[in-house]
Amino acid sequence: MAAELRVGLDEAERKVTQMDEARRRFTRDVFGVGWDDPRNYDLVLNTSSLPVNEIVALLAKTLEDAKGSSEVRGLSQATN
Repeated sequence: MAAELRVGLDEAERKVTQMDEARRRFTRDVFGVGWDDPRNYDLVLNTSSLPVNEIVALLAKTLEDAKGSSEVRGLSQATN
């Protein structure tokens, strides 16, 4: 992050903390939930530690396993 922002490590850490706080407030104010509450997520993948092909395979497997559930049908209908 420091390299992206072209700042030192201390400044990068401050920026990340500020961005996290802004996201936390936005999620709380707009949706009324905590962004760090795991109950708000069906699936979390650390994309910085997984290759793209593994992410795609995990998503495909998850969708295949959930096929026929009302959540997946609703998503499918919403995108058509």
